[in-house]
Amino acid sequence: MAIIDHHMLVTLEELEANLSLFKLEDYISECEDAFDEQVIQIAEHIRTNPAVRAIFISGPTASGKTTFTHKLNDILHLMKIPTCEVSLDDYYFFQDFRTDEYGRPDYESLDILDTKLMTEQVKNLFAGETVDVPCFDFSIRNRVPERARKICLPQNGILLVEGLHGLSKDVSGEIPKKQWLGVFIMPYAKLTDDSRLLDKRDIRILRRITRDVLHRGASALATIDYWPMLDFAEEAYFPEYLKRADVYVNSIIPYEFYCVAPMAHDMIKKALLDYENGIDRDSNFTKHFGFAQIDLAFKEATRLLYATSKIPRINLKLVPESSILNEFIR
Repeated sequence: MAIIDHHMLVTLEELEANLSLFKLEDYISECEDAFDEQVIQIAEHIRTNPAVRAIFISGPTASGKTTFTHKLNDILHLMKIPTCEVSLDDYYFFQDFRTDEYGRPDYESLDILDTKLMTEQVKNLFAGETVDVPCFDFSIRNRVPERARKICLPQNGILLVEGLHGLSKDVSGEIPKKQWLGVFIMPYAKLTDDSRLLDKRDIRILRRITRDVLHRGASALATIDYWPMLDFAEEAYFPEYLKRADVYVNSIIPYEFYCVAPMAHDMIKKALLDYENGIDRDSNFTKHFGFAQIDLAFKEATRLLYATSKIPRINLKLVPESSILNEFIR
């Protein structure tokens, strides 16, 4: 199967036309239903193809992989199909991460994941065994043995594996292709006014900014400064992963421009002012804690600040609890 939600073009005029209360509520429901329908179709395909025992989910950062996986898991349970979930983030090696020439640590390459352990545990799960899935804590950059999880794959159950490298050959291991389905997910849209305001890369940067500020204690400027490392990794790996995918999911939620973009705007504005006033000149994402390429980051931040300044905002309480957007705004 292949679900391909083509590149979505959203205009500022369309956004503004949906701002009346009754239109907005309908618009939010339509956006959420369109995304959920993609998940339902995948679940239905799994239900009608009993040979499929595993789903490998990949996509770039801030694509919504985690929420998508949880939604798929919930729908499969409603279909009475048992599951177990595994995140590749828990298979990081404990190590002193190598850096690029500007001091950005490499958290993106495949070889910093313990794929040997991962494939061994998947093999054991398929054999009906119980395995101890590790837990990696990013705040201390180490595994926490006492938080390891014991999991097993129920008979006729589905294994859900999600992560940046979910579609790597080193992750799927020796599982016959007929037994697994590959999903590639990312937001694929463009917001325009008289000219382009935001593209698919910008959408993920804004999502990542809000998540990093809310959950990782990072500034918007630090996220932007780290982004070239993400660009490099995605160019290196994703052409292969796209080829290995059976299903392509567009995770854009068009009304997110009303909420993620204004939140990111405020965070970018604060980060720029703080830096200029000497309040916050450290980055969470570099080896030496300073910024890697501050001039480049400033230029990119200024561009995004201008683009997001043109977008109207809504009350975040209007975002449903089940929305993929909560991964980035709560």
